[in-house]
Amino acid sequence: MTPPNPPPKNHERLEAPVLERMLKGILDLRRFTIIPGLIEAIAIAMKILAPSEYNFASGTCAQHMSLNPLALIACLISVLGMIIRLWCYRTLGKFFTFQLALLPKHKLVTSGPYAYVRHPGYTGGILAFSGATLANATRGSWAYECGLVYSVWGAAWVLLLVVWFGVSVERSMREDEVLRAAFREEWEAWSRKVRWRLVPWVY
Repeated sequence: MTPPNPPPKNHERLEAPVLERMLKGILDLRRFTIIPGLIEAIAIAMKILAPSEYNFASGTCAQHMSLNPLALIACLISVLGMIIRLWCYRTLGKFFTFQLALLPKHKLVTSGPYAYVRHPGYTGGILAFSGATLANATRGSWAYECGLVYSVWGAAWVLLLVVWFGVSVERSMREDEVLRAAFREEWEAWSRKVRWRLVPWVY
């Protein structure tokens, strides 16, 4: 999930909290979720295509990899999250930026996914990364069979993911305050109609 638009100019951005800036500096969730899947794909290809004596997967933990129904469900969750995220990109157009910002001639968009929750972009991101993490952590995956899931690395990944979720929720609250200050009555009317920030009938 790469930015659909160039980053806003410095004077258009709103300053992010220290924790959010630190998290962005030390963690690229895309790489952390893609790399285990990429290693797994290479191991599977080697098992199928390469003779066993030249296969790094043969005789290692990777030989126990298998397809798990839970991993398929996790992949579907991740795909659903990406679809929601892309829907947000298309609906917001030039107003969708990874940095919290108010752009020139900014409009309050209330159509598309924004007719159901006020911050569906975060919902999509959480679903996408949760699904990818679950797929990499289920029995039969490379990360599970090679012991990464129950290692210090696995615990650190879960901790960082939980912190990232918390930052996303906090940022959705800040975004509400920014939009309320900018659009006043228009935002109030929208928030009365669309009561939920991230999940319909839940939050």
